[in-house]
Amino acid sequence: MTMFPQALLTQAEWFPVDVDIRSREVHFVHLPEPVIESASFLDNRLDFDRKEVRVVPFESLRGLPTGQPAWLWHTSFCGSTLLARMLHVSPFNISLREPMVLRRLSDEVDSGQDISEALAIVLPLLARPWHAGSSVLIKPTHAALNIAERVMRAAEGSAIILTSSLEDFLISHLKKTPETLSKVPVLTERALAAGRLIDRLPARAFDPPGTLAAITLQWAAQRELITELQVSLGAKRVRIVDWKGLQDDLSAGARACSQLLGLFHIPEDALAANVQVHAGRHSKVTGRQFDVHSRRAEASTLADRFSTQLRDAMLWAEDVLFPVMSRAAIDPSVSLRGAI
Repeated sequence: MTMFPQALLTQAEWFPVDVDIRSREVHFVHLPEPVIESASFLDNRLDFDRKEVRVVPFESLRGLPTGQPAWLWHTSFCGSTLLARMLHVSPFNISLREPMVLRRLSDEVDSGQDISEALAIVLPLLARPWHAGSSVLIKPTHAALNIAERVMRAAEGSAIILTSSLEDFLISHLKKTPETLSKVPVLTERALAAGRLIDRLPARAFDPPGTLAAITLQWAAQRELITELQVSLGAKRVRIVDWKGLQDDLSAGARACSQLLGLFHIPEDALAANVQVHAGRHSKVTGRQFDVHSRRAEASTLADRFSTQLRDAMLWAEDVLFPVMSRAAIDPSVSLRGAI
């Protein structure tokens, strides 16, 4: 493909949709801001004309300003997409939800590859402002938690890690398709490989009695990983926020999160108005009405319907996983104290 002019590399709407560390190239597509805002995710579900892709070698992408994006890391199914949408307040702040380039780099690390060079290329591209004086919030996929520390050490900016309780995590999975559930073992292995919990787990942990028990192992691995990340980078830069506390008051929660992320330039009235818009929408299917009351009613119905299976999975976790987990990873109140 023909390389586009160097001057366009500073324009955020020329978006990096993929990266190949072996050929040392970044793939770009011109994506106007409305596409960024409306897309559910900026990964392989993003709809664009593949014939419009421009391929640019790493050598042509060096020397861009580093930028200082805010970061929204998260464990699975914990309201992070909703929070990212609420904090997408154009022209003040633009949220990039799960860009494919970070997923690609997380896959490369999982296969044993060095991504240092690619990070130095990709991070400045993602951090480019969409408007004069605006900020960028980057929400990587939860599968990329294995590169979170590498990313945060290579980039600047504050981070929030959004998470949820074990019960909420399990209930969320009860709504998932068999295809999504089939990925649990792979995601669990990735999180375990990136952290230190695996060294403390008893043999029984690797033979969970059923799908929900296997999901508790994924939850434990992710919770330990984010706790380790906060300890490594410091609580002042990385704050862990629990979804339950956030959803109790979405307006106050979004405002507190914007402050923790250093997004003070977003006007309070504009943020409040945007929260109201998204509070009544499904975060992934924005044409569908869905609010906190709907979420809680749905969760309550599922909890009643699968009460026995949920109880058994949680008892297994308490018996097998909790004894070797850190208190901060088990109890969000330890990490949340003073966050909101």
